[in-house]
Amino acid sequence: MSRNVPLVSIGLPVYNGLPHLRVAIASLLAQDYPNLEIVICDNASDDGTSDYCGALAAEHSRVRYFRNDKNLGPLENFRLALARADGEYFMWASHDDRWTERFVSVLAKSLSGAAGAVLATPAVLHICEDGTLCSEPPDRPATGKSNRANLELLYRDHAASWIFGLWRTDWVREHFVEYTELPYWGADVLWLADICLRHPVVGDQEAVIYKRLRRSSYAPRNARATIAFWASMFWHVSHMSIRRTNSWQERAQIMGLSWAYVYRLGIRRPHLLRTAWRVLRMVAVAAVSSLVLAVVHVARTLTRKLFPSRAV
Repeated sequence: MSRNVPLVSIGLPVYNGLPHLRVAIASLLAQDYPNLEIVICDNASDDGTSDYCGALAAEHSRVRYFRNDKNLGPLENFRLALARADGEYFMWASHDDRWTERFVSVLAKSLSGAAGAVLATPAVLHICEDGTLCSEPPDRPATGKSNRANLELLYRDHAASWIFGLWRTDWVREHFVEYTELPYWGADVLWLADICLRHPVVGDQEAVIYKRLRRSSYAPRNARATIAFWASMFWHVSHMSIRRTNSWQERAQIMGLSWAYVYRLGIRRPHLLRTAWRVLRMVAVAAVSSLVLAVVHVARTLTRKLFPSRAV
């Protein structure tokens, strides 16, 4: 293993990752970068993942395997993958993605060539469950031209997968707490937007990740959750716009960009009337369901006071 280039740590958090995990690992082991380690953090899988990873670590010196005694949740497992990294550079890897052979080497070169940058971003192509390309538009890498240009591209492409680029380990380890303080659904883009306004971010089109699209269990599932999501996103992008800018003109511009992104992402429909109808319907359903829950809560409270339970 060459020590002439910085060590890159690839943190791979996984829970019940078979069979996609085999493809992901093969893709990471095929990287042409000469000095890397793969840190697998198993969140107490029970599908054979632990047996596969244990055998893999015994066979490959570049693979380090850790198994949690119990499932700690995805966020904590992501943090552990970062905490256990030894490299100067770090990247998270999902257990069901795959990468081009020069992914790490290209991004390491981009990051080492930009002294102030904290992140080097890839191009992202979306794949379906069977591994074929989806119709979802690709995410382009950050241009690095300016903080504003990177933010606009992040919003335009909804490039949440930039978070799976290559980071400076010390920086991301110090600042990962910022991610944990954000609402889990939407935290990736919110954190990346905040980073784009604070630090240089670079990228390279030659580094490509094939990211498998899957439905998140954290997505809003009812009208009240959807309204809360909209409110949370507007609040956080507004707070970011005010905190990370120096003049009212710049604040207004960044806030306009950010609000427009949230509107396009979660609210807008093909026609204005459909958009208005969706908002009214969501607000009405959320209000009615909240009222019903409030009435039920009051009824239960009164029942407990009027008819207290007696010990037998």
